[in-house]
Amino acid sequence: MKDRISELPELVLSSILSYLTLKDVIKTSALSKEWKRQHRKVINTLNLDLPNLLESNYANDLESKYAKSQSDNFDQLLDVRWEFINRVQRVLRHFKSSQIKSFKVTFFMDSQVSCYIDCWIRSAIAFGVEEIQLLFSDKPLSRIQIDKHRFYKFPYWFFNPYFLKHLNLQRCILTPPLYFTGFSKLLTLSLEEVIVSQNFVDFLFTHSTFLQELTINCCYFAGEAPVLRIVSSSLHKLSLLYVSTLLKVEIIAVNLLFFKYWLVKSAKMTLFHAPRLANFHFYISETDTETPCLLSQIIARPSLEIVNIILEPFQVKKLQTAGTFQFRNLKELTLVYYDNGRTEVDDFIWVLDIVKACPVLQKFQFTFIHTTFPTNKEKMETLCGHAQKSLKEMKMSGRTVNWHEIELVIFLLKNEIDNKLMIVEPSINVYKGQNWLHFEHKSSWSESCLDTFLTSLRNNIPHLVYL
Repeated sequence: MKDRISELPELVLSSILSYLTLKDVIKTSALSKEWKRQHRKVINTLNLDLPNLLESNYANDLESKYAKSQSDNFDQLLDVRWEFINRVQRVLRHFKSSQIKSFKVTFFMDSQVSCYIDCWIRSAIAFGVEEIQLLFSDKPLSRIQIDKHRFYKFPYWFFNPYFLKHLNLQRCILTPPLYFTGFSKLLTLSLEEVIVSQNFVDFLFTHSTFLQELTINCCYFAGEAPVLRIVSSSLHKLSLLYVSTLLKVEIIAVNLLFFKYWLVKSAKMTLFHAPRLANFHFYISETDTETPCLLSQIIARPSLEIVNIILEPFQVKKLQTAGTFQFRNLKELTLVYYDNGRTEVDDFIWVLDIVKACPVLQKFQFTFIHTTFPTNKEKMETLCGHAQKSLKEMKMSGRTVNWHEIELVIFLLKNEIDNKLMIVEPSINVYKGQNWLHFEHKSSWSESCLDTFLTSLRNNIPHLVYL
């Protein structure tokens, strides 16, 4: 019988294989020898996770059993892990001598199986990969807690003669010595729940002169008083998320365009120099005392165009007393106000002050997350208005229809001359450092609330605005 499968164009074969899991790709090798050879030509990414390697019932069972980290299921998890390891070994044997660009492992792994992980990384180096991702805390097993000393120790010594471009690590120990040069071609680095030495970042930017993107998420910095010092002329994107062990942060990044500073607790930002910064995401917990100083360092950047911030009442108070500020070239602002059950802010006039400080603002989104309401009921219409000619779209979301929200909407509608779209809704979109969370508020609007709101606005909506 003629082998018509082998006669298919390489692009067609590649398209077919892209719809198959790795376990099914390997099964297709029984169709013909040529098909097996095609695997090595068209597959350039090895994504080793539950759906790709094990039957769907494994993934479904783990999702349901370990979502709550039930300790009585841990032994069963280890049984599944051994099966996962065996499948990975089989895949690596199948793709021996292939040219693979990206190598990714997603499963609960730790130092107890280091010998297997070391072998996998050796295989990845033999493949010639440019990207390695070791995601050992990913879903559905991210809730399982293990002692940090059981984290897998990343074998940096494998990479001395080898150059990665992209590295993503979870639950690992990464402490390369100062003489290590294996990261000299690195373009992106992402670390989550990784233990790093105190001098790691200094070493990183000394040797990784091409690094463009760095993410540090829930990492542990060794030492009694660790300092994060970032000095780079190549870095374009920097994310510091949920870090609580730092004493001080210093950043000098002349080409930084994107900066995310999210719940970095107890650390003082003593130096920040990023003259090209265009996109800024910011949230600090109520224990922080440096909010106005940090914001004043950043919002004065003339290049800043997009800002996403969460403010709590004490931070609003400090900003109000810190003096005037100006977002000179800001085009898009997402502001979330979270009162955390406190009534320290008397009204929402401070929101207008922020809008006034953005003379070229085009898009404004304001979200209320509050359980209490300001007590001051001075109508905003008594305030001096301002003509905001650039604003095209506004969105307000959050709790329920109340007097303060209605007054704020009316004032903005009357004073934002060229606004074309106003969206007001009870649902909430909140940025949580890594992604957006969308949820409907418990107090979604009733028909009476909606009628009240529309009645209040009926005589105040400019004819060019769509509500």
